[in-house]
Amino acid sequence: MSDAVVVRRCRDVVELRAVAEAAQIDVAVVDGAMRGLDRDVVARMTECAVRLVAVSDALDDLVAIGVGTVVGRDLAWLSDTFRHSSNGRQPALPIAAVVPKPTGRTIAVWGPVGAPGRTTVATELAVALARLGGDSLIVDMDTMGPSFAQLLGLIDDTSGLAAAVRAAARGAIEPEVLASMAVAVPAGPRVLVGLPSPERWTELRPASTAAVLQCARKLVPWTVVDLGSCIEGSDLDWVEPGTPQRFGAARTALVDADIVLCVGRTDPIGLTRMLRELPKVRALAPTADVRLVLNRTRGRAGSRRAIELVSGVIGQPAIELLDDPRNVERAVARGCPVSEVAPTSALVTGIERLARELLPDAGSYHQGRDGAARTHRRFLRGTHRRDRRRNAGVV
Repeated sequence: MSDAVVVRRCRDVVELRAVAEAAQIDVAVVDGAMRGLDRDVVARMTECAVRLVAVSDALDDLVAIGVGTVVGRDLAWLSDTFRHSSNGRQPALPIAAVVPKPTGRTIAVWGPVGAPGRTTVATELAVALARLGGDSLIVDMDTMGPSFAQLLGLIDDTSGLAAAVRAAARGAIEPEVLASMAVAVPAGPRVLVGLPSPERWTELRPASTAAVLQCARKLVPWTVVDLGSCIEGSDLDWVEPGTPQRFGAARTALVDADIVLCVGRTDPIGLTRMLRELPKVRALAPTADVRLVLNRTRGRAGSRRAIELVSGVIGQPAIELLDDPRNVERAVARGCPVSEVAPTSALVTGIERLARELLPDAGSYHQGRDGAARTHRRFLRGTHRRDRRRNAGVV
């Protein structure tokens, strides 16, 4: 340890982060029971290229929040930790070999400002996936105007999302814990209620939010995340590095997502807002399947031309969802999904078609009114009438 130099003895986590962000240290030796040491602090140390060494006998608790190097209270491994590139006391097996890889998928529903219908699309898609795919989870991650609780008639006094993020910060998030924090909608998906007020956005720290989304992959096959319109982060020129990100949760969800649905409108203002923000979304989700959903269309010639124009610009077909304001208003008044009020609505049918694209082997959950069905019903009606006339004289 002759090459090690003690730069500073930090009294708390705030001072430790300040020293790390000032690039004054390479290694930080901390007490494993240090107040405020959580997943987000460990992630910030990694971003600052500072190696974190925790002194504790509770190996599992520190590994759960991402600490890679743990030495015992006797400091037996501390000299080797500085002398070599050893990781001190590590689990017997790599973490990736102990924890099975999650199999669930995450869908992020985003849209620009102007009420394009993000929450409605996310709700109906989660309902369709729950009926077609078995189970789904809605995560209300809109930190500007969370509305899932009001839309589905749920109590929003407590935030399941905030509780889950707090559990993830201290390494206590598990599928069973996450399931207990989510509200089950009758015959529908589970809902992780968002923040009761936008002022509490600081509770959704990026590293812990990412851990919640990873845990959701273990809980359900499909996780639908409703995001707000703003996705700016700390990478802006006028923002100092390390400052809290106002929309860090939304950016984290886009990075973690497998599929991103960009919901917009076909009017000139809505299209302009969508096309201006779309490159930023694609930059945050470079590996995701980004799809454009044009919502609240009228099925007219102008909407058709707008859809063709946008499809040509983005290089892939845009998904069209017809407007159904009457049934949407009825559903909001009753506090239930539109599919419960009007199962054969044009909006529900379009979102079900989108869900079937995500689940190719799934069938429809309601009877369509196509030509084949009408022919089949007409055939049965005619057969019944012939039998009734034939047996009219039998007593």
